Amino acid sequence: MKNTAPEVRQDDPLLSRLREKPDIQTFAAEVIDHPQWIPRLIEIMRTDRSSVKYLGDKVIRQLAVVRPDLALPFFDEIAALIDHSNSFMRWGAIQTLGILVPQDQENRFDRHYGHFFDLIDDPSMITAGNVIGQTGPIVLARPQDEPDITRRLLQVRDNTYWYKDQPSPECKNIVCGMVIDCFDQFFDRTSRKKEILAFVASLKGNPRKEVAKKAELFLKKHTMKS
Repeated sequence: MKNTAPEVRQDDPLLSRLREKPDIQTFAAEVIDHPQWIPRLIEIMRTDRSSVKYLGDKVIRQLAVVRPDLALPFFDEIAALIDHSNSFMRWGAIQTLGILVPQDQENRFDRHYGHFFDLIDDPSMITAGNVIGQTGPIVLARPQDEPDITRRLLQVRDNTYWYKDQPSPECKNIVCGMVIDCFDQFFDRTSRKKEILAFVASLKGNPRKEVAKKAELFLKKHTMKS
């Protein structure tokens, strides 16, 4: 998605404050006292070309943790950042959405659900992993979506993840390990226990030792529950 936001003014006092590199928690407290800064802060995150946008991202994420009521009205603007041209901004937006969704009583996430979870199939392992890392709490908050989310997670074995312009089996192995961790968070809530157990069992001999160990521990913990 092309960035259509207006260019941030270089004399913006909020931009100047960010350039001072304030402590995240301290600056988040300032934003709580001045919530009218939030739209401009998101604009900076979208348009600024310097490193201050990363600080803005961290402040908004901290706000999502400590005062989600202030961040939730800007849910759509934050969600739009998952299409940012800068990968770090995309990953930050994914993490912030993961924090906000369980607090989203107005179901704003419905508008972004498909696009968000389509990123599980993104060629970038890091992008897919960021989504998977946020998925457990989302499933617990939105149990109606569990069957579809589980289906998407089970399909990662069919995906191709890339590293340095080459398909990377190792990246897929890492993603599969993340999926095991995710399933562990909501296994008791799923109706697809057999499919999940079969998926995990297929990873017991994974060449990545960490993944194989996760598979063994998962099966030991959950087989009796199936």
